[in-house]
Amino acid sequence: MDGSYVQPQARRRGPTHPSSPTPGSPAASAASPAQTAAVDWDRDVPLTDAQVDVFLALEEAAVDPFFTLGIDPTQAAHHGAGEAAAGEDPVAMLTSQLATLGAAKVAASPLPPTHAFNRHLNSLQANVAAVSALKSHLHHTSKLISELDTHTSKLTSTHAQVQSSTDRLMRDKAEIERIASEIEAHLDHFSYLEEFASWVAQSPLPLDNHNEVKQVLARADTCLAFMTTNAHFTDAALYGTRFRQCMTRALMAVRNHIVNALRSVTLAPAGSGGGNGAMASQVDISSLPPKDALITLLATCQTSHAALALRDACQRLAPVMDELTRRCKDHPEYHALRTECVMAYFTVRWQVVGPVVDQMLTCIKRLEAEADPTLKHEVLVQQVEMTSSGLVTLVEEEKSEFARLFGSDHVSDMDPLIENITSPINSYFRPLVLSSSSLPTLSQICFTLLPPPAVPGLPAPSPVLLASLLSDAQHRLVFRSQHFLAATLGPVGSSEYSTDMRELVCQVLACLNGSVADEVVQVIAQDCVPLLVQRVLATKTAGPAPPAVGVAGESAISKRRGSMSAGLSMIDTAIAGGAGSNGTDLSLLELQLFRVHELAKVLDTVQEVPALNRPTTMSDPSAHHHDHQHQVDGRQGGTLTPGGGASIQDLLAVANNARIASSSSLLGSMLGLDPSTSPSPTASNPRDGPPPTLASSVDAALHRARDDLLLDRVHACTYQLKRFLVRVASIGADQIDPAQQTWASKDALLQLAREWHSGAEMELKVTHARVQAYLSDVPVARLMVLRPLVESVAVVYRDFVTQVARIHGGGVGAGQAKEESAFWAGFMSVEACVRWVQQTVCV
Repeated sequence: MDGSYVQPQARRRGPTHPSSPTPGSPAASAASPAQTAAVDWDRDVPLTDAQVDVFLALEEAAVDPFFTLGIDPTQAAHHGAGEAAAGEDPVAMLTSQLATLGAAKVAASPLPPTHAFNRHLNSLQANVAAVSALKSHLHHTSKLISELDTHTSKLTSTHAQVQSSTDRLMRDKAEIERIASEIEAHLDHFSYLEEFASWVAQSPLPLDNHNEVKQVLARADTCLAFMTTNAHFTDAALYGTRFRQCMTRALMAVRNHIVNALRSVTLAPAGSGGGNGAMASQVDISSLPPKDALITLLATCQTSHAALALRDACQRLAPVMDELTRRCKDHPEYHALRTECVMAYFTVRWQVVGPVVDQMLTCIKRLEAEADPTLKHEVLVQQVEMTSSGLVTLVEEEKSEFARLFGSDHVSDMDPLIENITSPINSYFRPLVLSSSSLPTLSQICFTLLPPPAVPGLPAPSPVLLASLLSDAQHRLVFRSQHFLAATLGPVGSSEYSTDMRELVCQVLACLNGSVADEVVQVIAQDCVPLLVQRVLATKTAGPAPPAVGVAGESAISKRRGSMSAGLSMIDTAIAGGAGSNGTDLSLLELQLFRVHELAKVLDTVQEVPALNRPTTMSDPSAHHHDHQHQVDGRQGGTLTPGGGASIQDLLAVANNARIASSSSLLGSMLGLDPSTSPSPTASNPRDGPPPTLASSVDAALHRARDDLLLDRVHACTYQLKRFLVRVASIGADQIDPAQQTWASKDALLQLAREWHSGAEMELKVTHARVQAYLSDVPVARLMVLRPLVESVAVVYRDFVTQVARIHGGGVGAGQAKEESAFWAGFMSVEACVRWVQQTVCV
């Protein structure tokens, strides 16, 4: 579509001249010819849309610039008219251009008169003048803005340089101030020497002003540390030496002040309401029972005049003592000053504690004097218990008083005072302990003196107070234990055994458990337990049945259930020869049950001792002297028992000096389950399984005795059936003809079943009665015997029924003819046999 000269109605903007009448209107008919020509020009030669838009834009832009820039539109019009008059006629030029444009676009048409364009020309000239003036002002404004931007850039650059210079100057100022401050601080360290020396030169020093003392000494420590760190400074070494001299002089003054203050706490004269003599008379304890007297004595010992005066002095001296103690950490040369203070405290403190210890011994002796002479062992234990509890209370109070002056971190420094407190008590009890022969008494004394076991999450228990007495009790306990065992068990080759031996060994192990080190218990047990087990297995005489007791719960004995089914299913060649049972041999049955009972009791005791449930050493126990060279607490001379007391090596030496046997051979025999053989490879080779323990060795011996009993009891209950099985095995079930071999006929087999049932019932009842008599106090051993017995009898009966079925056909409960059904009715099923045996033996 061309569209150059066709102007759509939607975009028609009306006549160019605002006063042009619309064609066809009344105004148009009355218009002048010139106006008519202009209208005809607009109609015949219309402007394009682009030309109209340009003119309108120029018209709209020409109004505001005049007002904004202060330009007179009249002058602009005259100016434009003058320029046009001076040059070519603008009307002619415009007419020519329009003619050319019209000729190019449309066919020639008559042009309107010239005066129609004057108004357009004047308007355009005015617009051009306004645009030119506006352009000039805009160019000037742009130039000013460019200059302003240039000046702004220069100012910004200059400001950044000035800011950088200012920051650098501020940093230099801060560095100079820091250096000046350091120099001033360094000079203060040097200049403080004169002030510190003047303070130390005072006589006496104002040590009662604790804050001043703390500040002065802390400042001196800082200066001394500076001199030591910066030894390259001029005169730093000289000033450091002088500071140390002044500090030593100050701390010596602190030492003298503390020692003099402690020594000034003297006892008041007797009868004045103070002193330890007055303290003892304040509460009359002579009329009280010994235990109540001791409690009263401990409750009032810290309320005496001397105790209260010493406590007040310690509270006053604690701050300056803390200054001395604090400097001992970094300067060991001051330890001697602190030690003098500690010894001065001990000297004064003993005046308070010494009479209390004497009165404690008086109470203890009164307990012995007022007790029954026949109960001397019980009285000795009561004395030790009462003394131990009293000492714990007294020592804890002393630690609290000591910490009041020297701090809770240095309680271990009061060991000399504790030694002075415990020495008289150790001296009194030592002959009583060393002369005692009662193992329970010695064991109870060890339990009383040993500290309680450590509990995770709680503070560690205090060390043993009467360590010397504990060591004597442990030595005596080990020595008497070994001699009791040697006297009771006798030489290794002896076969004598009695229940008293087992009870003594169990008592010895129970007394040693927890009283001495586990290594010592293990060595002694490796001597006596294998020998005891060997005696039990070799005894030929059964002891009396233990008293009947109620059935208790199962103990901690290992519940290994060795099944005898495989062994009992084998055919005994002696039975094949026709050997039978002539009735129960009660003496043999009781002997076997006696062995099982004794071994079960030994196993119970061994399992209750933790040391005996660890792997045993097959070497000579004397080698323990070389196995414990690393001590627990750093002391020389052997590993200490838990919590203190005698060293393990010392106790092992006592135990080995009184050894009763070579544990290596006996223990090896036990592990092999045969007294005449050496240790089996299974027991001695750790690669074949877990290392053996003494408890596992006793358990193996118990199972061996149980197996011997089961073999005898199963044979007594099933020998008739075994005889039949031997005959069948020798011939073959398929080769037996019941018609020719009458022992295999139905009647003979029914008769055999009835005879077996009657005889087995009697044997089971006898077995149950004797088991109840001997094993009632060891229910686990009872079950170890009866349960395998039920299984073994059922296995033999099952084999018997199986062979009968192979000979005659059918089976118990199977579908069969009436005659065969009557035959099998005489036999019970294997399940019924198990229930019958269980009911008979009450399992």
